[in-house]
Amino acid sequence: GMTLLSTTTLSGTSTSISITATGYIKLLVFGYGLNASGSVDDTYIRFNSDSGTNYKFTRINGDNANNSGQSTKKVSTGIFINMNGVYGYASGGNISFYAEIYDPTNTAHYKNVLVNAVGDYSSGQNIQLVSGAYTANTAITSMQINATSTLSAGTIKIYGVK
Repeated sequence: GMTLLSTTTLSGTSTSISITATGYIKLLVFGYGLNASGSVDDTYIRFNSDSGTNYKFTRINGDNANNSGQSTKKVSTGIFINMNGVYGYASGGNISFYAEIYDPTNTAHYKNVLVNAVGDYSSGQNIQLVSGAYTANTAITSMQINATSTLSAGTIKIYGVK
């Protein structure tokens, strides 16, 4: 079954959430209502406050201008939930995402991360599917939601799955 581990309200450019994942094979993360007073340029997830290049991902996206199937492969300092470096979400952008993190306490291998994100940007909506990994061989004990703009709203719920 699923157990609610944390409910956190976002504020500022970075919110850190402690996670006790012992005994869980997967973490499910639901983020909804993310908003900023201005545009939200880059929004991304980090683990354990790790700002190194320990994040690998590929993504596809689609938008209302029929730009779909674009694929990007990145080595990064976080797993992005927007089209970083291309466009950000608009103010009031209805940003939401769902993430799965597999085997979060294992220290012998990478952690697989899947993300599905949606939000409004200046001329429409964007949907992204991200497949990636956190490549540090450490147990995940915290998660950070970071943005280049100040987040004024948003809720993160983290569940553990046994």
